[in-house]
Amino acid sequence: MRNRTILATLACIGVVLLTVGCGSESGGDGGEPSGPGPGSQTSAPTFSLPGGTYTGPQTVTIACKTSSCEVWYTLDGSIPNLESTKYSGTQLAIQETLELKAVGKSAGMAISSVTSAVYVISDSPKPYVAPPLFIPMPGTYLGALSITMSSVTTGAEIHYTLDGTEPTAASTIYSNPIGVGVGTTVVKAYAIAAGAFDSSVHMGTYIVEDGVQPYAATPSFDPIPATYTSAQNVTISSSTSGAKIHFTTDGTSPNNSSPVYASPVSIGVGTTMLKAYVTAAGYRDSVTQSGNYVIFGGNVTATPTFTPSGGAVAYGSTVTIASATPGAVIYYTMDGTTIPEVPYTGQKYADPIPLTLPYTLKAVAKAEGMDVSSIATADFTIIHVSFADACSDWNAAIAARKVSCLHANPDYLAGLHGALDCTTLQADIDADQTTFDETKALACTADLQALPCWGLVSTNTFAPLEFPVLGTACEGVLVGTGVSTTGQGTGTECRRSTQCASGYCPTTTLPGQCPGVCEDRAAEGVECAYWQQCAAGLTCASGTCRARGITGTYCYMDERCAADLRCLDSSCKAPLATGEACTYDFQCIAEDRCFGGTCQPLVGLGDACIEAAAASLPTVCGDGYWCDSGICAAYPTVGNSCTDSVACIGGYCDFSAPGSPTCAAYFNVGENGTSKSHCSSQLASYDGICVAYGDFYCSTP
Repeated sequence: MRNRTILATLACIGVVLLTVGCGSESGGDGGEPSGPGPGSQTSAPTFSLPGGTYTGPQTVTIACKTSSCEVWYTLDGSIPNLESTKYSGTQLAIQETLELKAVGKSAGMAISSVTSAVYVISDSPKPYVAPPLFIPMPGTYLGALSITMSSVTTGAEIHYTLDGTEPTAASTIYSNPIGVGVGTTVVKAYAIAAGAFDSSVHMGTYIVEDGVQPYAATPSFDPIPATYTSAQNVTISSSTSGAKIHFTTDGTSPNNSSPVYASPVSIGVGTTMLKAYVTAAGYRDSVTQSGNYVIFGGNVTATPTFTPSGGAVAYGSTVTIASATPGAVIYYTMDGTTIPEVPYTGQKYADPIPLTLPYTLKAVAKAEGMDVSSIATADFTIIHVSFADACSDWNAAIAARKVSCLHANPDYLAGLHGALDCTTLQADIDADQTTFDETKALACTADLQALPCWGLVSTNTFAPLEFPVLGTACEGVLVGTGVSTTGQGTGTECRRSTQCASGYCPTTTLPGQCPGVCEDRAAEGVECAYWQQCAAGLTCASGTCRARGITGTYCYMDERCAADLRCLDSSCKAPLATGEACTYDFQCIAEDRCFGGTCQPLVGLGDACIEAAAASLPTVCGDGYWCDSGICAAYPTVGNSCTDSVACIGGYCDFSAPGSPTCAAYFNVGENGTSKSHCSSQLASYDGICVAYGDFYCSTP
């Protein structure tokens, strides 16, 4: 009912959020009509705060111009009458979105018309548009110049003036560089953008002079003017050869009678305004440089620090602010122009700040009984990552690590059932069956790029939504939801594990039971039938989810052992290092093969190798290569001849072709594939048709 009331009010008032006596609204007082009575009508109440959208709680007072007027009001959008809440004259707290309505009544007069206002209270701060930047910077120049303006806020529109007046929305819109001729020009500009507060006004004075004699370079101060906790020795310098620098420390403008700089200027406790300019033979006097130094003499609160410290960050990343001083309260701004002051301006820091737009953060800290800290500043830009780019980066990172660790053929690796099917996953995302968390994409990529060689053993069975061997940074970057999922997929119909938030659909382990229902992965101690049902780091042993085995634990498959161990001779053991005696390849570390009774490192294309008794037996060549006459050679590609002992790259060896066997391209989803080996990466064969990997047990492709 309340929503309908607010909507009706909004329809009545159009784009104006504050109205008096709209439409046919009327109020009752328990029997007295609200229309004109025997006397004149009471004037409508007024609100101190107009309706609109505000950040954080607000306060409102109500007034009535008619003498001895009393006011009644409602906060739920209903029409007030003389039985509604009576206004006491104190401020009303507006802490959430609501509609305020009020009527007034003076003795002997008719009740007033209804005054209403809608207040929208936003929890998150509305960003400020970044102020315009001028290039070149304001200063004194010889000869005419052009000024360009820009704002780091995407889509910002800049309005400016050239006569020193304040710019407004009616001022000229910047579109092309602005020409400035001889004389003094005061440029003022501000930027606006949809969904953000207008920027502050940026001003610059340009002095353009005729002549050919250059100006001496403006002096610079080191350290720069700022707030410090101890005395500073300031060095003043100029890049002009033969420069003589005159300076003052009392705020007055320096001249030829002022002290000449010879050694660092000592700045002690208190506030010191340092000013300096340069004179040099053959040059005009430089522009005067000035700066304010504030030196605290007592205990000073530690300057806040930002984590991360600034720069380019992923969309949705958060920044934390901290001070090393215990109990310090931090205040900050995000518009880059307002310097926080304690305790009157700036927001009080409480929780990590999400970053979805470019921001310039400024912060100060203040502890009780101590001086306020120096101002900390950090600039942030946002990196947006599309799923297509992220998925490509993930596959490239995995392939690169395989090439590096296994000396493998990149073309061969591209055809393995170990890469993410980006096209299928994109279709799931577009169909709202899978969600992509952009905020975790870059961290996942970095994790994959640093993947240890040992972890590569598991990537040939790499499941799109399961990253247990790839590091925690990839967890949750993709979450299968299903079309009508609740509770992140639990209880939702599924055909494969990629559709489940938990990463487990029973069709993976129970043939013939399709479709299934997404299930949560079981915790330690819960009954299970398959290891896939157990949470990461657990295995299914004796019908119960248990921690994976440590060294020496009995096992019959690798999934029974901890991530850094293998099941060797029915016992969880570390893989054999290079040079150790072995019997089988899987006993060796990932980048080795068992050859000649010892674990031998793999070699790449063109490297010398030892030929095995038959080409199908292991050699020391990396994946995608075979030992041909003592040299590692690449497997044949599609269209070239092949044998039953030499694999094809990007396809399979087709023995049905006329003449000698030839490498044929893999089949895609829906095409004829008489066996799994004939289907593309992450596909399986069902009734002679290639189907999506994970749909293998479902009766419908």
